[in-house]
Amino acid sequence: MEIEIHRDIPLKKGDCFVLCTDGLAAVAEREIHRIVQNLSAQDACRHLVEISRRLGSSDNATVIVLKLMTDMS
Repeated sequence: MEIEIHRDIPLKKGDCFVLCTDGLAAVAEREIHRIVQNLSAQDACRHLVEISRRLGSSDNATVIVLKLMTDMS
């Protein structure tokens, strides 16, 4: 496993990060983006896992959504 470390990345209020397993692969990127932008982090996680199940994913799906509530500068 290779790990890349990036420093001094400007993070600002409203930035979002989605960490997930490959069980979410069936969900389109634009759908993930729409859900994360419009729901709380907790609700987005639940909704994304449910969509993955409805799409018939045979793999488990784990999702973490991080939303920055303040600037990090």
